[in-house]
Amino acid sequence: MIPAPATPLSRDTTPPTPRLLLTVRDVAEQLGTGKDFVYARIADGSIPAIHIGSNLRPKTRVLPEDLSTYIRSRRVAA
Repeated sequence: MIPAPATPLSRDTTPPTPRLLLTVRDVAEQLGTGKDFVYARIADGSIPAIHIGSNLRPKTRVLPEDLSTYIRSRRVAA
């Protein structure tokens, strides 16, 4: 017979905190595409982006609302 664990396993049922900004990788994963596709949509203005930092390679981030707007704009009527 296997003894019961000394302390019960706790399961955190708190929903994850929504992220304020998404990375390009996050956006690509949600769209099921590659990062190059996302960068191209940012470059053509389809997906608005925020550039953070003033160095030569600022970090690119996307607001979740802007991604949702892009997804809704791509819907095709059946």
